[in-house]
Amino acid sequence: MSVSTKKAIYQTPVPSTEFSIEAVLCANVVRFGYQMDGSDRRSGLRFKRVKATRTRAESACMAWHIDDAYDTLVEVENSPWVDEVQAETADRQRRLGETWTMHHYMIYLDSAGCFEFLAESWEALPEASGTWT
Repeated sequence: MSVSTKKAIYQTPVPSTEFSIEAVLCANVVRFGYQMDGSDRRSGLRFKRVKATRTRAESACMAWHIDDAYDTLVEVENSPWVDEVQAETADRQRRLGETWTMHHYMIYLDSAGCFEFLAESWEALPEASGTWT
């Protein structure tokens, strides 16, 4: 059995300790807001073709959820969670002719905790003026 490793793929624009609003999960998007140059800014991470999500409150996170993932989106390589979901859905995918690549993404944000996604891909939302409504 292979050991899971984490590969950094994105860093938040400011440390999550400086977020002006706590990060929240809204459907397939992790939203966050912060101040930059004296004005409110917002951004986030959008995950595409999501097959599963997991969230842990800050108080329930273990070192593994925080190490290397603090303010950093990581891809968990050799993920047992990917293997589990792929095994559970393989028959259905074959029957329907579905093909998709599954990645395990994870990020830990101060006060919010750890967000995990099994998804085909992700993108950083462009930074915009204002706050999330």
